[in-house]
Amino acid sequence: MRHLRFLAAGGAALVCAATLAGCQQSSGTSGEADDTLTVALPIRMSSFDPTRLNTGSGLLYWQAVYDTLVRLDARRRPVPGLATSFEYNDDQTELTLDLRRGVTFSDGSAFDAEAAKANLDRFRTTDGPGKATAASIEEVRVAASHRLVLRLSEPDPALLANLASALGAMASPRALEAGTVAQKPVGSGPYVHDAAGSREGTVSYTRNKSYWGNKDFPFDDLEIVTLADPNTVLNGLKAGQIDAAAVRPAQIEAAEARGLSIVKSSTDWKGLVIADREGKTLPPLGRWRCVRRSTWPWTATCSPMRSSPADPGRRPRSSRATPPPMTSRSTTCTRVTWPRRRS
Repeated sequence: MRHLRFLAAGGAALVCAATLAGCQQSSGTSGEADDTLTVALPIRMSSFDPTRLNTGSGLLYWQAVYDTLVRLDARRRPVPGLATSFEYNDDQTELTLDLRRGVTFSDGSAFDAEAAKANLDRFRTTDGPGKATAASIEEVRVAASHRLVLRLSEPDPALLANLASALGAMASPRALEAGTVAQKPVGSGPYVHDAAGSREGTVSYTRNKSYWGNKDFPFDDLEIVTLADPNTVLNGLKAGQIDAAAVRPAQIEAAEARGLSIVKSSTDWKGLVIADREGKTLPPLGRWRCVRRSTWPWTATCSPMRSSPADPGRRPRSSRATPPPMTSRSTTCTRVTWPRRRS
């Protein structure tokens, strides 16, 4: 029997696209062979529509059925997925992707450049929570049967990472045209959604026997159960009823005492992302920039463009603005954010 006990701590997500490592095999309570992997997530499945995918705690639901054009390795570096290679031109305004050959969707239709274009065009023209991730794409061009070229309005440093998430999730064009993909997903991923086997609080999947990377997925079946209470999750892991889950840091000691394998990963960050870099929507964003670090309560010092660095001991005449709610050690300021001196 292959029955993993796997525990992810610190908010890390168990990604189906990666081979599970650092796990120990154990026998189930019944002693019978069990080729089902049971994973607990804190939120319910919302939608399988690529334009509506949850890219946070619920990403495992759709990663089981959809491959992405690009993947991210353990260090979050882009690596091949359905695109076996990807390369920018000299000015970073065109991205060429060579696509994997011999891949089929679970409905039997072929994955090729036309299928990838259909997905990307639909994503960038359909309103949804991730639409902004495709904002830099001006044109998707089929250069050959398995070659795709993305023409960008400007360099987009986040594009490859986005192609490893919802933007790059590839669904069968037949399912997209039928309008049923939200509840009946058809992808080229390692598993196929089992609607008949699913029930309230549990989403079931069976192995996609034609999947090109099956050696990375040893389990014939996958179950994702919704469990929001952290104590219930930990008890389920201890009892062997759950094979993998994310737990709170305070539960790590109890999990270790029970002999569970633990993988720790830091996934949280605090920062300020500026999308309107030219100030087209908010003009002040185009006139201010960070010029140095500060030892003040916030970590960025702002000054007007084309001026010399300001003295961090003074406030500019236009100051009195409220500092942004979150900053990081390296951030761009949205406006003048000088705090008052503390006595």
